[in-house]
Amino acid sequence: MSGTSKAPKVPAGLVFFEGQEKPRQYVIFQKALIEGQKEMEVFTTSSLQLSYPFLDPAQGEIRWEDGRWLYKNMSENVFTFVRGQILARGEERELTDSTVIRLSNNRMLTAVFLEQFASCTDWRFINMDDGRHTVRIENGAEGGGESALSLEYDNGRWLLGDFSDGELNLNGKPVAEGSQIRFDDCLQIGDTRFIFEGSGLLYGNRTYEGGLSVHIDERTVINSLKRVTLL
Repeated sequence: MSGTSKAPKVPAGLVFFEGQEKPRQYVIFQKALIEGQKEMEVFTTSSLQLSYPFLDPAQGEIRWEDGRWLYKNMSENVFTFVRGQILARGEERELTDSTVIRLSNNRMLTAVFLEQFASCTDWRFINMDDGRHTVRIENGAEGGGESALSLEYDNGRWLLGDFSDGELNLNGKPVAEGSQIRFDDCLQIGDTRFIFEGSGLLYGNRTYEGGLSVHIDERTVINSLKRVTLL
């Protein structure tokens, strides 16, 4: 390949999370090394220093080249998957918006690539592996707001329930009510994204006024014939 091209118009973002821990977002301007087994000593945009002990010290690299973002696997000991495809050491894959990267050894670390760094965003993980049958997400800071979307659990599958009149995309394409949500799928309403991780949803909640403010106002489970609401 040719040398690294001029910097992209906007910085990219990379959101890491493991299980239900608090997700962490990093900004990438043009190129960044992913380094495991170390704490972030100083803030840097050219090195993502991660304290996870199961990663290699030289784990991977993300860079902007010839008008596109690329991920390069630099590890021999950690299984690396990009969009579900395993990468050998030295192998590269192109990254597009909401691409999921998984790093697996004796533990699993998941990262979601964002073509545009989502500033003023608080990333969270919604646990859906707790026996509930409905997850309803509402638009409004004070509760009682308009339903933005809901997910329904049925026979081992999560299905898309009702959602607001605003356009809802699944992996970049319009989606209909009743569609099945699969592992690593990306739902998007406006500039708010939800990444389905099997046991839950990773989503970014804006921390400033304006735009779509998403809050989890209703959580329901089915208990015999009684409907119980957890606030």
